[in-house]
Amino acid sequence: MTTIPFSLPRQGQPWQRNQLIDLLGVAASVNEYSFVRKSALSWLAVFPGDLTVQLIHAQAVSKTLSTVQAGELLDKICLIDPAYAEAQLQRYEIASEEDRRGNYAGELYALAPNQRIFRDPAIQADLPSWAEPLAELRSELHQGNLLSAAQSLPAVLAKD
Repeated sequence: MTTIPFSLPRQGQPWQRNQLIDLLGVAASVNEYSFVRKSALSWLAVFPGDLTVQLIHAQAVSKTLSTVQAGELLDKICLIDPAYAEAQLQRYEIASEEDRRGNYAGELYALAPNQRIFRDPAIQADLPSWAEPLAELRSELHQGNLLSAAQSLPAVLAKD
């Protein structure tokens, strides 16, 4: 039996992950962040390693409770998976100006240098010296250019 989007499970059947994520997206779109937080926490009690649901929970916390608390949740997500660009972007967006100018901008740039926010010259000027070489290295690795990546590695390691 196939399920259609937003269909509820039958009584006694467990929720599927995609159903939960769809439901949380609908709830967030109508500003029901309390429901999103409670539902996400219920899911995370059973599946604590689900980073997508952790991110959705952190977004709901940032909308209703505290950006400081949401920042702590996002820091944990980014510590578990530093390459999770959506979490890095959310962390950058809710961070204070001081934190934005620090490593948050550099970490986000290294993962996704083509983000719209990096078109701003002021943000470009605040990037740490290691951000651009690390972004180039990641790009070379992603493209499979291992020799080129190996040659650019000393430039990354030489940075602060």
